[in-house]
Amino acid sequence: MGNEYARMLVDELKPKLVVCGHLHKSYRNKISLSSGNLTDICCLANVQSGADAIAIFNLSKTGKISEVRE
Repeated sequence: MGNEYARMLVDELKPKLVVCGHLHKSYRNKISLSSGNLTDICCLANVQSGADAIAIFNLSKTGKISEVRE
């Protein structure tokens, strides 16, 4: 997902989570960074898709990020 410049930014910043918006459908995956770490990817659908356009995350006291699914 995204483009080469966005990927370079993700490789440099090494975030735990990347959220992308306004795709035609929701998409979840993990990508391997150049450091060998994994980053969670959460792509959201466009607003007309309803619930697939929204994501809620929980951040634990230890820094673990998990998506809240209902």
